[in-house]
Amino acid sequence: MSNGGWLRALSPFLLGVAMGIVSLVAAGLLLYGGPGFLPALVVVLATQLASAALGAAYGARRRESDPVEALRRQWLLALVAVTLAVVFSMAWEWFAGFGAPALSQGLGLALLAALPLFGAGSVVGALSRFPQSRGAAVADGPAAVLGAAAGVLLTGLVFFPMLGSSAALLLLALMVASTGALLQGRCLAGVVWTQPLASRDGAAAPDPEYLQAWVGGRSERSRFVLTEGGRVRGVLTPEGGAFLSVDRALVRGIEGWTGRKGGRALFLGVGRLPLAFHLDALRRREEDAGPDAGLQIMDGSQDLLAAVEELAYRVGSQASVRSGEMSSNGDSAGLVLRPVPVEEALTGSRDGLPPASFDLVVLDTLALAPSPGAFRLPPGALQQLLSALGPNGVLILGPLQDGGAPGSFLDRAREMARHVPRASLYVAGRVSREEAEELPARWVEPWRRSVPEPGSRPAFMVLGGGRAAGWPDRIEGYLRVVLDVGEAAVEAGA
Repeated sequence: MSNGGWLRALSPFLLGVAMGIVSLVAAGLLLYGGPGFLPALVVVLATQLASAALGAAYGARRRESDPVEALRRQWLLALVAVTLAVVFSMAWEWFAGFGAPALSQGLGLALLAALPLFGAGSVVGALSRFPQSRGAAVADGPAAVLGAAAGVLLTGLVFFPMLGSSAALLLLALMVASTGALLQGRCLAGVVWTQPLASRDGAAAPDPEYLQAWVGGRSERSRFVLTEGGRVRGVLTPEGGAFLSVDRALVRGIEGWTGRKGGRALFLGVGRLPLAFHLDALRRREEDAGPDAGLQIMDGSQDLLAAVEELAYRVGSQASVRSGEMSSNGDSAGLVLRPVPVEEALTGSRDGLPPASFDLVVLDTLALAPSPGAFRLPPGALQQLLSALGPNGVLILGPLQDGGAPGSFLDRAREMARHVPRASLYVAGRVSREEAEELPARWVEPWRRSVPEPGSRPAFMVLGGGRAAGWPDRIEGYLRVVLDVGEAAVEAGA
């Protein structure tokens, strides 16, 4: 079982231990002076079990926009309940059971038995809404019950003979439950779940098959995800920025490679949408952007492009978005969306690429392949892409990965570099080890296919551009490999 699986099972187990202690102490305190052992035992145990069941039902039924925050509230409820039990047990011992009247026994039943078990049950119920840890051998409910059994045994055989005080035992229960809450927080930090997107004013809710919100236990793991046919096509932060390392590197390096902030850009595929939003923001701030500045995005699905338009509003982009052709004399729209399949555009079997000359062309490789390692350009596609570039234009291909076969990936990159005067391959400086996280069950495999595999090196290519453009040797963890022979000879001589 993985470390995450142990932590996931250990948290409710420790909670169960604490509740076992609470249950036995409650029975011991409440039964010593009762009129009848069996009737009192029935009332106490029935109250405890019913409270735990009601708490579990309560935790499982709640529908919160933020399940992690809801779970934290359930943990807080359980800890506060145990704390109240500690205070009551101290008062009980100090005042000798308050003379054991019916009122004090009823209050004790509520504070020592009902409320802690209800809080614990609500935690287990809330946990049932989350996906099981990969490799977890014990589910949350059974782990909590096993913990309760262990708590009863440990209290009766070890803790009670050692401590001899009900208040001390309940303090121990509070410490154990607090430890479980801390471990739960660590476990939930990597959890990611899908969250329905509500409709905006005057607009229908987006189709979840094309646009989803993935919310993380840590805010920095949250993202908007563009999907199509069970594939992950694009990923952005809730602010519209770059979530993937390849997009962060492209955003950092784009001004140096292109040598200008304005100009015309063509995006084949929606995967590099963070770069498109970044360029549109630069274009709007640039006073001399020129009449031909603008961005165009081509992809084969009208529904997917509709999700892109919706996403532009969700992330607060100032871009004006419309569907159709971009005018050859410029266009006031920040993003122009065209429903043209990328592969058909590259092979010329349909409308082909726009006749305009672009300062930047970005090919999302996942528009042509299910994973970075499976990417292959169709015959004649590279010439099509290069023909769409204007003077000193830049072509970017990504994401890529070496596929684990030494030499083959670099040979393919060098073959493409032969067609341009300048080209570089940017490769991650160390083997990619994506941070482990519990993804929604349906999207575990699609997400793995959209990012470089463990043991491979993620990469992207930059081709073309003028000699005056800045080409950093290192950018966001990616190292530059010079591919054009002329530049390599000049740099070696220097």
